[in-house]
Amino acid sequence: MAAGTAPSHWRTRPAHGKGDVVRTLRLSLFVMLTLALLGGPSEAVLAQDEEEAGPVTYVTGTVLSQDIDTTEEEWSQEGGVGHARGFKVLETWEWSDPRLPTEKATVMNFEMYDIGDFRELAFQSTHLLEDPDGHWAGTASGFFDQDGGHHGVEFLTGHGAYEGLFATIGFTADGAEGLIFEGEMPPMPDPLEPPAE
Repeated sequence: MAAGTAPSHWRTRPAHGKGDVVRTLRLSLFVMLTLALLGGPSEAVLAQDEEEAGPVTYVTGTVLSQDIDTTEEEWSQEGGVGHARGFKVLETWEWSDPRLPTEKATVMNFEMYDIGDFRELAFQSTHLLEDPDGHWAGTASGFFDQDGGHHGVEFLTGHGAYEGLFATIGFTADGAEGLIFEGEMPPMPDPLEPPAE
């Protein structure tokens, strides 16, 4: 799910402005760290102001509309933990880069923990952004905090007209921000294992 906040029925208290600022700062740090690892912000940030995108492009997005479909959702509860599977969300986005389609479909599985007066959610999700030219597909994981704020990162790979591109996008209080890269996403390293005794 890529909306900035959880649906209202998930919240247990209204969000506060201070939390929004902290979330935005955290994700700004995420973007700056990524840029630093790539050798600095010059190519990524300046490319957005140029007519042609460079090898790395900074991108922002805002959710314009959201439709939640729970008709196929499976729900269970055990030991005070709620388990939801197949939670579907259809969204319309406005992106700063036209290579990201406006229509986005998400299917999410989440665990819900009631902690005192608060409710915490951990989730994993799959995403599809599609238009007539091609599509982006990928996954995300993260959590919703006590104020309903959405924290997480999605990893997308382009197909069709977007072949040869991948994106890493973090959720913010108001939408999303991240980077589009030319090339292929690096492979995941082998899992680490504790040393043999």
